[in-house]
Amino acid sequence: MKAERLSMSTKEIRRVEMMRMVDEGTKTLSNAASVLDLSYRQVKRIYRRYREEGAGGLIHRNVGNRSHRR
Repeated sequence: MKAERLSMSTKEIRRVEMMRMVDEGTKTLSNAASVLDLSYRQVKRIYRRYREEGAGGLIHRNVGNRSHRR
């Protein structure tokens, strides 16, 4: 059974804040891309996941899984 993580990394929190601003209309995807130092396509993909799944959708997908190098 996969444990659910309640906290986010600093990087993930920054992404959530930027996606919230894009959603409110105070920032554009291009502005968010430059602030997050990502490409426009990457930010567009992140924003789509944010709209579909909310802030929890931006948490890294491998959290809670065992390492392959264990």
